Amino acid sequence: MTRLQHVISALGGLAATHELHARGFGREVLRLATRAKEIRRIRKGWYILPETPQAIADCARVGGRATCATVVAEAGLWMRDRPAAVHVAVRPHACQLRDPRDYRRREPDPGAVVHWSDRNTHGGRLAVALPEAIREYARCYGVEAAFIALESALAARLITRDEIAGMGADLPSAVRVSLSRARGLSESITEAVFVFRGLAFDVRIRQQVQIGRDRVDVLLGDRLVIELDGREFHERERDYARDARLGARGYRVLRFSYRQVMYDWPSVEAAVRAAIARGDAA
Repeated sequence: MTRLQHVISALGGLAATHELHARGFGREVLRLATRAKEIRRIRKGWYILPETPQAIADCARVGGRATCATVVAEAGLWMRDRPAAVHVAVRPHACQLRDPRDYRRREPDPGAVVHWSDRNTHGGRLAVALPEAIREYARCYGVEAAFIALESALAARLITRDEIAGMGADLPSAVRVSLSRARGLSESITEAVFVFRGLAFDVRIRQQVQIGRDRVDVLLGDRLVIELDGREFHERERDYARDARLGARGYRVLRFSYRQVMYDWPSVEAAVRAAIARGDAA
């Protein structure tokens, strides 16, 4: 990394021309560095590092910081669908916004979703803090999407439960309660979706429960095991053996695939509710 790149990195990955001038980098130095692709001029008077992710760079070009789905995606958290547009946070009275793909065009096109919510209190120059981004994500995409993101963030230790408790003061109470139930125990997006929707079953839900030699994905009540299956065919014999061992211990096993949970939830819900009604969870 060159000295110029070190300076921009120390400034948070985004530097203004006057900041670089004050550190001894003149106009000609910046011109040559940009030409050599040592740095990138993202918009008039602002520079970033060449390895800055494109979505983050697009937000800087608009004139704000990445937020919401853009930050969730860049963090590698679970999402049903990656965002088609960048989500950029700007101050409530921001002006001179630009198109995410061309800083010479005024006002962002549909390629950017502008959040007029940035108080510039947490996070860095290029992106808001993850708790703030997930809060905006809940507003944009709904509480289920935010719960899924929180489950993966907790599992990856990218966020703490204290941060979750403090991030939703301005969210509706029902949303805050739902998000507070994230524990980071899900091992897949399928499991996170099932757990979130399974809260409506009104039975106790436990995850990653050890039963004898087997650890099960979800246990409803005391006896209803839910296995969320995305495995290849060559593991089926092992699955059957596990199901048999659990059955011998008095457990009822229901197994669902990713596609069933994501795209045919009514059938999954009907099967689970029927099992509960039979007393399989008791």
